Amino acid sequence: MKGACAVRIKTVVGVMAAVMLVGFSANQAMAQRHGISVQKGCDGPLCIGDTTNCTFLVSHNDGYGDTTMIMEAYDQLDTDGDGTFETRIPASGNLPIMEVGGNTTCTVGGSLPCNLGPQDLGAGLEPGFVIFQQNEYVVGPNDVSPLQDQAHVIWKDLCDAPGTSNCSTAVNDANAPAATMFPICNDDDACTNDSCDGGECSFESVCADPNYDCDDSNVCTADLCDDTMDGCCAHEDIPCEARACYNNTGCDPTDGCQYESVCTDPTYCDDSNVCTADSCDEGVDGCCNHEDIPCEPRACYNNTGCDPTDGCQYESVCTDPAYCDDSNACTIDTCDESAGGCCTHEPVVCEERPCYVLVGCDPTEGCQYESVCSDPGYCDDSNVCTADSCDESADGCCTHEDIPCEPRACYNNTGCDPTDGCQYESVCTDPTYCDDHNVCTTDSCDEGADGCCAHEDIPCEPRACYNLVGCDPVNGCQYEPVVCDDQDPCTEDSCDPATGACVYMDIIPPPPGCVEYAGCTPGFWKQRQHLQYWVGYNPTDLWEDVFGVDAIILDGKTLLEAAGTGGGGEAALGRHAVAALLNSTNDEVDYYYSTAQVIAMVQEAYATGNFNSIKNMLAAQNELGCTVDTSGQKNGDSGHGWHDGR
Repeated sequence: MKGACAVRIKTVVGVMAAVMLVGFSANQAMAQRHGISVQKGCDGPLCIGDTTNCTFLVSHNDGYGDTTMIMEAYDQLDTDGDGTFETRIPASGNLPIMEVGGNTTCTVGGSLPCNLGPQDLGAGLEPGFVIFQQNEYVVGPNDVSPLQDQAHVIWKDLCDAPGTSNCSTAVNDANAPAATMFPICNDDDACTNDSCDGGECSFESVCADPNYDCDDSNVCTADLCDDTMDGCCAHEDIPCEARACYNNTGCDPTDGCQYESVCTDPTYCDDSNVCTADSCDEGVDGCCNHEDIPCEPRACYNNTGCDPTDGCQYESVCTDPAYCDDSNACTIDTCDESAGGCCTHEPVVCEERPCYVLVGCDPTEGCQYESVCSDPGYCDDSNVCTADSCDESADGCCTHEDIPCEPRACYNNTGCDPTDGCQYESVCTDPTYCDDHNVCTTDSCDEGADGCCAHEDIPCEPRACYNLVGCDPVNGCQYEPVVCDDQDPCTEDSCDPATGACVYMDIIPPPPGCVEYAGCTPGFWKQRQHLQYWVGYNPTDLWEDVFGVDAIILDGKTLLEAAGTGGGGEAALGRHAVAALLNSTNDEVDYYYSTAQVIAMVQEAYATGNFNSIKNMLAAQNELGCTVDTSGQKNGDSGHGWHDGR
């Protein structure tokens, strides 16, 4: 029966396939022993902008007579040709049901899941099938041909036929691909009209259109259609005719060729010759006139011609050095073109000569002088400190040589007074004279002492916590610190500057191996069974009242609430501050900080905003190990702590 049933199903599948459009190529996917047949076909070829026309058929194909459940049905497209079906149609949900037949629970316009049953001869039903409506997809300019289209079905076998013990209800995935060809009708040529019809491209030159407009509205160009040119049109310039004494200034698109007279250029007729007067006239041959300019006569100058660049040339009568000579040694003869007669004769101003006196001027020999040394008192400077002499070759005619002063012990010569002679000053007037640059001595000056100076040692004063090692000439008294060391690693050794005695203080907090402190964590103190060990403070006490601060996160919270508030910053400080407070008040905890110190540290954190560093200091002590004895208590009153009465 199974073999006969399988033959019947294949026949039905053949009948159902006839529902699909003629001319497409359908692909089919089947499960090995039971399942479904998926067929997909698309019309083609198409053009860009056309809409795909595909059919999507799913039919029962189980040789054992089990019912197949269709769970999902959608389409997939590969539009960029990379082999990945990235476009889902529809984007979500399933394709609508367009047609159903045979043994099926599907309804047109219904939704999935849908059951496809085998042939049921008793009910007169063929194997079930369903045709899904293919959502239309418009081929875009960026899609890759061929457009790959794949029908996709998620299904499973319900294993409801007798004798199908090997049947599996696992979810299966089946698909059927189809390809639609479409050409890309774009020759990247702006001078062709590109079109597509029935999947075929055509490219026609725009110049085939007799009405194609290449007119650029420019009377200066000849216009024609040329599909080899950029823009598809050629615009050739129409040359302007030449006109004598006029320059072509271009062509106006509306008015045509434009001209301007060369005479509008003031330099056009300039022959670069300053000896001519240049003028422009459009009516003369060559357009220009050049007339010679006559040179004017100039007093005291001879005209030597006209230079094209520099103009009229003249030579002064003064180029003759003898022109103004009056043969008088007592006058200065000058040729001056601006003076009447071109010459001036100024009296010679006799130069002053060092060590000589002017006595007159001779027309033949010139200026006459007499030496100052003829006067025996000429060089007397009235200075007892110098020896005076007259010498015409010396600067100033006179020499005044200093008379040296004799040296005197413990006195410095300060010069010589022109009236009183040599002057002296005691070396002791200089406070640095006896300075031996030794800070260890007291220096004094005495003109009667041998060497003029005395140097006495300065005693060094004792200094607490320092030993005197001597006196350095530059740095003075030298000391070295007293070394205080009791060889105890648990103490900090120092010297008291008030007494000079060594002091040995315990290191706070003590290093490992020294005094052992203890501390219980916030987690210990916030547990309800440990509230009985709270001493001095109640869990209901307000945080701000106990620590005397203006809180932000802990505003309005009790000590117990602060101990359980999570987070960093102020919240973390709150947890460890409550633990530190309770550690400091409990006799069973040898805590490092006192209650007053804990409160002061919290107030400092709020004043400076430095929550983390204070929190870290308290946390270091809170995590040294809890020494509260909880072995004898069970949610009861310890006799020395707080309890809530429960």
